[in-house]
Amino acid sequence: MAARLLWEQEVPGYAPGAHVVAPYSPRARPGAPVSFPVSWTDLRRIHPHNFTITNVPKILERKGNVWATLMPEPQSLTRALRSLQR
Repeated sequence: MAARLLWEQEVPGYAPGAHVVAPYSPRARPGAPVSFPVSWTDLRRIHPHNFTITNVPKILERKGNVWATLMPEPQSLTRALRSLQR
């Protein structure tokens, strides 16, 4: 079984307890916004209300999984885990 690392990060500049949310996760906020990955070039012209549980399925159908193209390749933690066991 592969080892997994789960990391919960508080978001700097937000209220204590505000955390990073997984991509495509609906938020418990008015308008039902969805956590959605965006490129740096799109960042200036988007707003959270652009991504809701109503329109995100349509965006994914049209654009595909944007998250897959923005993230680096997965990396192995085997070496790090071995050094921790010493």
